[in-house]
Amino acid sequence: MRVLFTTVAQSTHLYNQVPLAWAMHTAGHEVCIASHPSLEHKIVQTGLTAVPVGAPLPPARRLTMADFAYPEPRPAELDWEYMLGKFAVFSGLMFPFYEPETLRNELVDFARAWRPDLVVWDMFSFAGAAAAAACGAAHARILFGLDLVGQMRRMFLDLMAQQPQEARDDPLAEWLSWILPRFGGEFGEDLVVGQWTVDPMPAAMRLPVAGHYEAMRYVSYHGPAPVPAWVREPAERPRVCLTLGLTAREGWDVSKVPVDELFEAVADLDAEVVATLSAEQIATLGSRPANVRLVEFVPLHALLPSCAAVIHHGGTGTFGTAIVHGVPQVIVPHGFWDTSAKAEYVAANGAGVHLTDFSAGALRSALLDVLGGGFGAGAGRVRDDMRAQPSPNDLVPVLERLSRR
Repeated sequence: MRVLFTTVAQSTHLYNQVPLAWAMHTAGHEVCIASHPSLEHKIVQTGLTAVPVGAPLPPARRLTMADFAYPEPRPAELDWEYMLGKFAVFSGLMFPFYEPETLRNELVDFARAWRPDLVVWDMFSFAGAAAAAACGAAHARILFGLDLVGQMRRMFLDLMAQQPQEARDDPLAEWLSWILPRFGGEFGEDLVVGQWTVDPMPAAMRLPVAGHYEAMRYVSYHGPAPVPAWVREPAERPRVCLTLGLTAREGWDVSKVPVDELFEAVADLDAEVVATLSAEQIATLGSRPANVRLVEFVPLHALLPSCAAVIHHGGTGTFGTAIVHGVPQVIVPHGFWDTSAKAEYVAANGAGVHLTDFSAGALRSALLDVLGGGFGAGAGRVRDDMRAQPSPNDLVPVLERLSRR
């Protein structure tokens, strides 16, 4: 088969797809990954074929959660007005920001010329679904975190059905319908949720959303990078990883916690704290505690097996990597998308601590609890649950069968 993967132009979303893309490639299928030109070099570094689509853009200003937030406070029970406003913001700002018109058009043109049998699209890459519809390919979403799109879409449709016919606005369907006429397609709900969905999250976290889901074990991929010699040496003290994730490096100011306060929390602890920060983040720091090792980047799948704990914001890559290596987590969620849900899952399974109200003292106390033991068994159970899910290699014949169907 020819298999086209599409992703929004963020490294973490690309890296989420790479293990499955390589599984399809090593099974003998012809694979390529399409995204914005700004991600081309990252795709090439994975060893897979890159297809840049869309016009190059000038560097954007750093974005915050407020750029895509619906301004009204969330009601206790989600009502029609709130959900309509949320979908209007997503469809008018967030989704077009990820996939501007030139990208959508060029992706469809490429799909029509290359004729993939299967398109696997990131849950925010609706252009991938449109490209599949335009060329008649089977298509599947691959989730990046919880399926909040599917859950919100179900709630939206239920609420819309209760409205008078003249009030049934559907911003997402309208936005997708603008894309389709040029390509001879019509809007259908599969353009929002896929013909089926690949889910690399823990099975116990799946939201109660109807649809065809295929579970997949999370496999860590963090890009090409050397493994420093000190990672391979036994740590003399408990080793703790502190990371803000790749998202904060690539134009999103989503962390609510200043790094200096994080350092204050871990100062003088009997632990070796490895802080993975970019050069830009390091340049903003004041003093560094003696027990903190600053590194610009080290692959988490190489670092975390040597760690007794990891402190992070709830990002999908760090969360998944910590799970597959059975490392207890201290999560300080920034609240964007599903980070709080991940923290709740970790806490509910005894695999770590969900820090709801951050302070240096609270983080220090949580980390001492984790380093004191008692969370290893929970982290091990969560790890075993994840390992029981099918690997990307196991999923290949499933995708082949579904595509033929």
